[in-house]
Amino acid sequence: MRRGTFRLPSRSRVVAVAAALFALSGLGCEATSELGDDDGSTGMDTQQPVDDGVLELGSFAEGRAFVPYQRGEEELVEMGLQGGFHIFVDGRLRPDIELTEVVVELAVTLLDDESEVTRIRHQRRPEIPDADGWPTLPEMIIFIPDPAIVDGQDVRIDVRLEALDGTLIDLVDAELYLSSPSA
Repeated sequence: MRRGTFRLPSRSRVVAVAAALFALSGLGCEATSELGDDDGSTGMDTQQPVDDGVLELGSFAEGRAFVPYQRGEEELVEMGLQGGFHIFVDGRLRPDIELTEVVVELAVTLLDDESEVTRIRHQRRPEIPDADGWPTLPEMIIFIPDPAIVDGQDVRIDVRLEALDGTLIDLVDAELYLSSPSA
């Protein structure tokens, strides 16, 4: 875990509550992994964001202080309730942009060979503001099909932020070092 960050001791309870809320609300996510040539991609690389700087990636420290990711920062691959593995990425939205609901697409790519490990889409509502008053998108969960693929690897997490009608709002990425907790 990164120095100076605070995370709840048991993400499992948080994930269970989030899954229950998604199921009850009709919201959800769609995960795909190891996509082929015809992967149904939304064209992350071909469109330009409508407005720069809407979404920032990082993590929350004590008091909901937001800490932006630094290149090469370590992030843990954590085991979920049903035996799956996940990366939890936090984000915050610029406060002058009023968004009530968004679609977030996250893709994980290995830097050494540019192979995509996984891609997932979430429909989310901005949540409780951080310490600076910015609306947040906490714990954007990325499913990892096999933690051995990413353990000890440098990856790029590409994030596409869209309005519900598919209008592109922002494209951001973070280069992180992934590790799994020792068994």
